[in-house]
Amino acid sequence: MSTKNKADYPWEITREVERLQKQHAWVQRCLDNKIVFAPMTLDKEGLKILDVGCADGVLLRDLKKQVSPSAQLVGADIVEAFLPASEEGIRFEVYDLCELPRDELVGAFDLTHVRYSILGAAKVGYQKAIDHLASTVAPGGWLQVHELDFDLTDRPNVGPAWRDVSNLIAAMFDGMGMGSDCIRKLPGAFEAAGLDNVTVHSVDLPMGKLLGDDEAAELSWQPFVITIPSLIEGAKALGVKLPNSTYENLAERFEKEVKEEGAMFRALVTIGQKPAIEYDPSTWYLSVHSRSMDPAAELSASSYPSFATSVNYKDFVMVINLERSLHQTKQRLTVTPTIVMPRCHQRPNTSIQHVEALLSNLTLDEKVELLAGQGSFRMTGLEKHGIPALITSDGPHGIRGRRSFTRMPSPMLPSATGMGATFNTELIHKIGSLLGEEAKVRGVHVLLAPTLCLQRSPLIGRGFEAFGEDPFLSGTLGAHYINGVQEQGVATSVKHYAAHDQSDNSIEDNVVMTERTLREVHMLPFQLALRGSDPWTIMTSYNKINGIHVSEDPLLMKEILREEWGFKGLVMSDWFGTYSTSEAINAGLDLEMPGPTDWRGKRLSIAVNSRKVSKATVDTAVENVLNLVNKCKAGEKSGKPPQSDTPEQRALIRQLVAESVVLLKNNKQKLPIKNPKNLKFGLIGDHVKNPALCGGGSAEVEPYYGITPYEAIKEVVGEENITYTPGCNSFRFSPLIKGHTPPGSDSEGWSVEIFGDDPQENPDARVLVSTTAEKQLVDVPESYHATLPTKFYARAKAKYTIHESGKLKFGFSTSGKGKLIIDGKEAIDQWTSQPPKTDSTPCFNRLSMERYYESEFEKGQVLDLEVLQVNESLSGGVGTAQTLAGRVGVYELYDEDQGIKDAVELAKKVDVPIVITGLSSDFEYEGSDREHLRLPGRVDELISAVLEANPDAIIITQSGLPIEMPWESQAATLLHAWFGGQETGHGMADVLFGKVNPSGRLSLTFPKSIKHTPAYLTFSKADYDIVYGEGVFIGHRYYEMVDREPLFYFGHGLSYSRFEYSNLSVAEEFTPAADHQMRVTVDIANKGAFAGAEVVQLYIHHADSSLQRPIRELKAFTKVTLDVDETKTAELTLDKYSLSFWCQEASKWKAEAGKYTVILASSSNPKDEITRADFTLPKTFFWKGL
Repeated sequence: MSTKNKADYPWEITREVERLQKQHAWVQRCLDNKIVFAPMTLDKEGLKILDVGCADGVLLRDLKKQVSPSAQLVGADIVEAFLPASEEGIRFEVYDLCELPRDELVGAFDLTHVRYSILGAAKVGYQKAIDHLASTVAPGGWLQVHELDFDLTDRPNVGPAWRDVSNLIAAMFDGMGMGSDCIRKLPGAFEAAGLDNVTVHSVDLPMGKLLGDDEAAELSWQPFVITIPSLIEGAKALGVKLPNSTYENLAERFEKEVKEEGAMFRALVTIGQKPAIEYDPSTWYLSVHSRSMDPAAELSASSYPSFATSVNYKDFVMVINLERSLHQTKQRLTVTPTIVMPRCHQRPNTSIQHVEALLSNLTLDEKVELLAGQGSFRMTGLEKHGIPALITSDGPHGIRGRRSFTRMPSPMLPSATGMGATFNTELIHKIGSLLGEEAKVRGVHVLLAPTLCLQRSPLIGRGFEAFGEDPFLSGTLGAHYINGVQEQGVATSVKHYAAHDQSDNSIEDNVVMTERTLREVHMLPFQLALRGSDPWTIMTSYNKINGIHVSEDPLLMKEILREEWGFKGLVMSDWFGTYSTSEAINAGLDLEMPGPTDWRGKRLSIAVNSRKVSKATVDTAVENVLNLVNKCKAGEKSGKPPQSDTPEQRALIRQLVAESVVLLKNNKQKLPIKNPKNLKFGLIGDHVKNPALCGGGSAEVEPYYGITPYEAIKEVVGEENITYTPGCNSFRFSPLIKGHTPPGSDSEGWSVEIFGDDPQENPDARVLVSTTAEKQLVDVPESYHATLPTKFYARAKAKYTIHESGKLKFGFSTSGKGKLIIDGKEAIDQWTSQPPKTDSTPCFNRLSMERYYESEFEKGQVLDLEVLQVNESLSGGVGTAQTLAGRVGVYELYDEDQGIKDAVELAKKVDVPIVITGLSSDFEYEGSDREHLRLPGRVDELISAVLEANPDAIIITQSGLPIEMPWESQAATLLHAWFGGQETGHGMADVLFGKVNPSGRLSLTFPKSIKHTPAYLTFSKADYDIVYGEGVFIGHRYYEMVDREPLFYFGHGLSYSRFEYSNLSVAEEFTPAADHQMRVTVDIANKGAFAGAEVVQLYIHHADSSLQRPIRELKAFTKVTLDVDETKTAELTLDKYSLSFWCQEASKWKAEAGKYTVILASSSNPKDEITRADFTLPKTFFWKGL
């Protein structure tokens, strides 16, 4: 799924690391008292409050009084500054507001409450912020707002009502002195003025109750507040002289600016399983405390006056927050007005009930609002009607989160093609459940997966996201994936419906094919998935099919999907894949994503009012949205709270990786490796230490960890038995820098500052945003966009330690303009000029081509790295649109001629040479297709040279899709390991050393040449009309039909065991009825020396067909696990799908009378057939539907 960088939520958890660094002594005092500052992974016993964000104010007053001795306070913003990353039991992660799984976290740690300090942005009304927060509360949870104040300092965009209120307050107190008790003088001043009806409210809120600590019950807030109407009346009575325009409609103007136009604001909120303080939720509350604390002062409750209120909304109360630093000055008092807002919100514990009744209560504008996203990964909610805003996240190999580039860690699974290679429906079901649980941990309601498109060509850039080339395999595994996810209460969005088979120019592509090809091949995976599951949403593809964009095609969305297949869920567009207003919704597109809308909103309202779209059509789409909300119950289920990155999850992913590995050749029986600790190993290839974990684009996630083959093999054989050489490079872009840290921190990443002016030219330029970025240098997360001026600058800094002396080469690419500065000197200039854009680049092809800097460095040398960027276009093809992304890579320069010679010498002298190499996200990624199937650089030369030196060398390749192997005939031992995810190394090692008997089978055909593939002549970057001339003969169906032998057949894969088949049982006749099913059984015996698993593949051949059909079609499979000498009976099922083809004349599926052959085989290779049996269908029958 492609994304653009639009605003998501323009507020972040306040980070105050810099200020807190100055308070190290105070923090040390907390640590000495066993008050721990850390994010998530903590012993939950005794934990009372999680404080994320601003670690000051009331929570920092005499901490031992406020919480019980066993309690722990958590402040994510100071973790990196004060605790070592190696501290046992603590995982350091800084969560921002848009990512933290709020109530799920509460439940997981039995917290009393989670507190957030959030910073809002100019031009954003506070109501939007609170609406967002409220939407993130899990069902049954409570949101409370304890503080909301607005910053007038140096904010030119603050409205006139704000200025008037500030001036009014300041003028009033000018006459009452500047002491700390000036507010306390206010009631007396009003009384003296004879204003009996103007009062200053006072309430007493127990701090101990908020904290859940009876020992702290004596602590309380004693606030004083005043309404704006009372303030105006009082000011007039006290003779405050201000222009009459100051007072005119001040309350109304003030409220409008705050709620609709916005200003910089700060709020302290509490989210918990129950209200922090039990009182009337219909009233409004606010707490305000001074921020000018002296950390060296004695910490006591009385030192820090706070103010809060409890009044009705209609009075629109304002609370006055005095800055203590000004208390004793003679200058005019500076004040910050603070307003109140709905204090308490409980999210309903049940789904929306009575959808029809709710529909009748919604206005047209409200209905229209629900039919487009509100942010990059957020649907629209209507809090007043109890409709939450659902959160979506990319998949399918993890939970990517709500950001395009700066992401939270996630479990990283193998590529979907690797999952497809398992042929294990039960395992894929478990993986779906894992993803559903992970989604709940993150507060995600809709997982944008699985991908069920087929790899029409092995060149497609994002083909690694789909299970395989065969429609039956893809649809069957997809159904189990969907069921696993949705059993956790998380929706799936099955994509991309349909025929999204090319990445380049996909919005413009017009896919041209016959009705039969569409039905039998490209829509069949979706049909099978709907037969085996009930996906709650479907995502349309970008492309046209036969001249009509899918998102505007009533045939696909209404006639087939809903009427024929009976789909009852929601249909959403791919991101920015909506191209019209009336056409799209009339065709059945319920939801435009992402937000803010391009085609709905006012355009849709006009279309309804002009009768281009009926109200009934809008109601139907809204009903589908509301039904989705009803189904999404993430976090609502009782029982064990969802967990993330557990030992059980790691073990399951490791199993998945090992089962995905395909043993292509084992001619000399060198595997499994026996007595490895007595052998010397030569590890060759840059993937040994830098393996390919995932493809690129929207499917890429940031893993919790990544096990390299070097690390995994070292665990088994010991480092003393390993020698490593890279041989040559296999990357396309400089490998991303690793091990760099922000100044003053031990955590990997960059410190990032965003300015309105060039900080190089103006050293005093004010910092607008201060944050961090990990891995890819993404300076401007989507959630900041609305806070920034049209033109902004970003500066990222990090320290980088040289690990080995030698010559290094840095690479830098950027969106907009940028420069890389090393030790204060400009090293790479992408600011004044940029190379011509001759090829696709990372970040959805938005970056410039790389430029380089190379130099000699000494081991232990610490470099100061700085990147400066501006979102200003310099060259064609380099994106700027509110996205300022940069990429810094570095690698060691060496002579590849010598590197290959070193590899050859190493292969000759060791007992076991292993070459590990292949492709990576440099080559397979969303937004661009490959041009060929060759391995990069001199990799083929390296492999061939190693095999010539030692024919027993073990070759392991990595890629998401097929690659050419010109050296294949030289290799006796060959494995393919896909993109392996976080357990890549373990999966390889488990197979190499026999801990796991390989059972992976190729989910795609590996051709000898791209010229041999069925779509070779029509897969093009230039032709927008893409003719699917191969028809139904896609993938393995093609090769036997044209008598062309590929390199490796679909379904191929070896085992360390030998399996025997016997007693094939097939009924003689298939009953001619659409609901009939026929059992096929066969006995499988393990005659080998290892326990293992056999994939039973059932193909159907119809010799009597009236039209040309594939010689063999996969129609059933199962995986059978067997101990040594064990025999089991495998059972497979044939049904109407097994016999039928699409009859264009009748526009129905046709099961044609005649003789059919069941073929059991170990692959689609005719030579791998094991046994066969015939049956007959005595009578032709037609059918439609599922």
